Amino acid sequence: GSGPAAVAFGAGAVWVPVTMPGVLWAIDPATDKVTARISLGGPLRGPVSVSATRGAVWVACCGGSGPSARASGGTLFRVDPGRKRVVAEIALPANPVAVAADPTAVWVATAGGQVLAVSARRNRVVATIAAGGPLGFSQTIAVGAGAVWLADPFDEQVVRIDPRTRRVTARIPAGAATTVTVTRGAVWVISSIGLVRI
Repeated sequence: GSGPAAVAFGAGAVWVPVTMPGVLWAIDPATDKVTARISLGGPLRGPVSVSATRGAVWVACCGGSGPSARASGGTLFRVDPGRKRVVAEIALPANPVAVAADPTAVWVATAGGQVLAVSARRNRVVATIAAGGPLGFSQTIAVGAGAVWLADPFDEQVVRIDPRTRRVTARIPAGAATTVTVTRGAVWVISSIGLVRI
């Protein structure tokens, strides 16, 4: 609970949020050295996730715990990878468990099964999508191949969301899916039935 909490690659570096004291490490993959320690304002709590694009690094964290965790809010930090500092701190209306970003939007999966669409231009939540049931605390969301993909373990499905209309366009049976990643031609999912390719 006091060390590295997540990892992502983008903007020429490996990015690792560290829960105590609440910093984001930038690591040079060529030298394996930490090149920056960016303060996130204090210790991070709850599930912590990170996603990086060419122009921004996004850290979602700081939701509640216990029975009311699904309804509590959280925080999304936007970090400028060039200036190595936080440039926006966005309040989230629900407890974040995972984040995935593309150049125009950030997609935050919440403990209650919603997906929050955050505009990268406006730095604010612009849509809430009711996507599934309660989610696990793993890498539950990914963006790519023309869609946003949400692993919904309790409903044993992967949910496909159209990023333009912000609507659910498919619910794909996949077992108790917890982890999802996207390549150019496929979506890969770890679930209770094994490794699934969509």
